[in-house]
Amino acid sequence: MKCKDFFDSVKEAESKLSKELQKHPESTQVEWENESASSYSPGVVQSAEVLARQIVDPTHFDRVSGTIKPTFFDDAASIGASCHRLNYIDYQTIQKMTEQRVAQANQNPPSTGPRTAIGYASVIAEEVRSIRTGSNPNRRGSAVYDTAKSDDNSHVDICQLVSTRQDGKSVRAQLWKLAKDRLMKFPPPQTNDD
Repeated sequence: MKCKDFFDSVKEAESKLSKELQKHPESTQVEWENESASSYSPGVVQSAEVLARQIVDPTHFDRVSGTIKPTFFDDAASIGASCHRLNYIDYQTIQKMTEQRVAQANQNPPSTGPRTAIGYASVIAEEVRSIRTGSNPNRRGSAVYDTAKSDDNSHVDICQLVSTRQDGKSVRAQLWKLAKDRLMKFPPPQTNDD
């Protein structure tokens, strides 16, 4: 099976992306990073590329401490942690997309309260690819897949490659450690009170 075929097959059950990926051998998981998962792709993700993950309060951000929550990459274990390739999108567009996402969520606010767009945190693709599991220092723990969309060719997913609870927790903690000190806050909304 080719990478694109796999990603097309899980499109309808996106909530299970990483879970389905974890059923494949490590060699296949890693091989698929060298293929495009989408027909909208500008190309496979290169090791030096900077990836930006949107930060939304209260989902990813602790307003009291002003820090990114340790659960920032929990999506990597299930649906894939959506990010943007900074080679294919600018800061203003990320902010606009984050604000649109927040506005949509706030039409029917979740039980945790209304969302607020905070900014983004960045990681480098090679850093993500260098993460190993806690139980096996030779086993890759995460991968970056080019999952470009028709309206966002910068889109990628960071996925957890292992299924055990302890290894998965270790992988997500390592991802968080990469991003936690790289918060780029959006400027406050401009008002017309000049």
